[in-house]
Amino acid sequence: MLTNPKDSSVLQLFSDYSTREINTETLSEITKKYSIDVATLFFVEKIYEQEKNRTSQNCYLTALDNFKNEKIEQHLSFLKNYFIVFVPGFRYKHINNGGNFLNQRRLFDSVGICYEMIEIEEAGLVDNNAKIISNRLRELNSLHDSILIISVSKSGLETAIALENMNGSNDISSVKGWINVGGILRGTPVADMWYPPFRRFWMSCGLFFIRKSLNLKALLSDLSYNRCKEKY
Repeated sequence: MLTNPKDSSVLQLFSDYSTREINTETLSEITKKYSIDVATLFFVEKIYEQEKNRTSQNCYLTALDNFKNEKIEQHLSFLKNYFIVFVPGFRYKHINNGGNFLNQRRLFDSVGICYEMIEIEEAGLVDNNAKIISNRLRELNSLHDSILIISVSKSGLETAIALENMNGSNDISSVKGWINVGGILRGTPVADMWYPPFRRFWMSCGLFFIRKSLNLKALLSDLSYNRCKEKY
């Protein structure tokens, strides 16, 4: 797919799925048949074919070039009109996977942009973290006129629930936008794959050294695609 996109196997893949909707079911099927990397590249290719996504991506690349060639403070100065709220991802205190927004926070520190990262439970249940997020947003709402929320991965689902629970109230009147970075709003089929007791036992063994108190069964249920897609 990367070095020889005209190879017959690649063309066959795109031909087989040319009329399929690009959703979780389709990507899960490609993952099982090929690999998660193939499904990812397929997803990126199909999404980029859409004009609005292509325009947005090209604008993003242009912005990156400007950051390299000019003073970044000038391009980010508009963010000083907002208070940025980061909601971190799973295991953000122990795994350096971008879920703690470290690079972004360092950048904001360097140019004087105000922000906060909400201290959710790094391996907590979704509804519990949603309550932490909503409680903190209520407090911040009374302190700031314009708030931008940025969530990632698992916290995307938690933020969605928090905002839904606050919808229709004045508790989020200051929230002007929400950026969801790869957030699993409909859960993940990976959770369903590991939910059967036998597989859950082996995952429990692997996670024992990560956090002994982790309620794995409840967490997998929280992130279940079959469960979340109904609520979405």
